[in-house]
Amino acid sequence: MSEERRQPPLEIEAKVPLEVEGFGGLRSRLRELGARLSRPRLREENTLFDFPDGRLEQADSALRVRSFGQECLLTYKGKSREHSFLKLREEIETGVEDAAALVELLQALGLRKAFHYWKYREIYDLEMHTGAVIIALDETPIGFFAEVEGPEESIQAVVDLMGWDPASFIRESYPKLYREHGLGSPGVE
Repeated sequence: MSEERRQPPLEIEAKVPLEVEGFGGLRSRLRELGARLSRPRLREENTLFDFPDGRLEQADSALRVRSFGQECLLTYKGKSREHSFLKLREEIETGVEDAAALVELLQALGLRKAFHYWKYREIYDLEMHTGAVIIALDETPIGFFAEVEGPEESIQAVVDLMGWDPASFIRESYPKLYREHGLGSPGVE
């Protein structure tokens, strides 16, 4: 009996740095387009885990525990793939009931806390004729960003509607950006 190997989900996103402080105008524009607030602004705590030899980071991969409110997610992100302006990478994510137990489990498996960072995030859902997108508005110590995630055609449609210039998009992860600004905190054993 052969078992089909399921292809891991592919995260497709555009990360847009915003010049303005705050999201007032952007929120209004999203409402005009019919976007629905699906998660109000919450502080997210993000901790990356890696093996002591740093093999995940060296492979351009990440294992992240994200906590916000009473919720917790465990996320694996694979190596980034080339694209003209989008960030593409394998992403496997699942909800976790007990964040503290998860951290203990990861450490028992030999992983260590490698990096910690935080941000405030609110999430909007927007139905496009080419498929639904998720738009996250991120307020960080390094600036304000919008992330658009969904099918490539839908992301392109949002980019066009917003008048954003793909040449300004950022492909770097938040941990890399935080490190470049001397922020975030390395994990402690």
